[in-house]
Amino acid sequence: MNLQHGATEGPLGFPMSDQAAKAVETILRGLPKSKEYEYRKSLVPQAATELDSAERCDVSWISTEAVDRAHEVVLAGGMDDGQFAQNPIVTLGHAYQIPPVGKSLWRQRARAGGTLGIKAKTVYPVRPDDWPISETWMPDKVFALVQAGLVSGKSIGFLPLKVRAASSAEVQQNAWPSDVLVIENWLLLEYACCWLPENQEAIVQEVSKSVGSLGRPWTSRAPAPVAFTAEKEIVKVVHRVLEDFDPAAFVTAAIERARGRV
Repeated sequence: MNLQHGATEGPLGFPMSDQAAKAVETILRGLPKSKEYEYRKSLVPQAATELDSAERCDVSWISTEAVDRAHEVVLAGGMDDGQFAQNPIVTLGHAYQIPPVGKSLWRQRARAGGTLGIKAKTVYPVRPDDWPISETWMPDKVFALVQAGLVSGKSIGFLPLKVRAASSAEVQQNAWPSDVLVIENWLLLEYACCWLPENQEAIVQEVSKSVGSLGRPWTSRAPAPVAFTAEKEIVKVVHRVLEDFDPAAFVTAAIERARGRV
């Protein structure tokens, strides 16, 4: 199975196909310029599906209609995964500087007991025969961690397309906080395996029972995963710092230090 990030860097700073990048750029231009419509990540936990151990797959909630740490609820019925489906690779912690760890076979709306959300099936491909023996095959490592319960979350990256404040009836019926933002329609653009989910219900539900060949231990040759941070988030921090910057005070302080004063 061929795993690749994408042909180009999309408008949100991570790889995707050229076609998807153009489509997302068009969508972004048509959205309101407000915080509620900014790209964001969210996570989830559990399910119950029997799988063949030879598949090297897990079935997970990748999103549920639970209130996340940002006081947002993502409605399952509003998912559009059309762009993600063009290149449905799965990363580790949204880290695009290392190879993908799996591929999403499907994503669908599901209900289990009192939980409603989106389930996805992720396959962790077998190491190819021609893969260099000296190189780590990340799907082996991550699948082993999934089975061990150490990588139990899934994190989605999505773009809100339609949002609104929760109604008083919804707040009362669901025992939500009064400031919940309901995301009615959203564009799924990525999901990742992770261990610190935003949404505590995005946890692997059932994994196949066999790890297969794990190969060599995880060595320092494999770069440590680094969470993706969008350029616009860095720019926001820089702007906040510059807003508080006082050039005159800075120069005065520098002069005083040069004179030996504290």
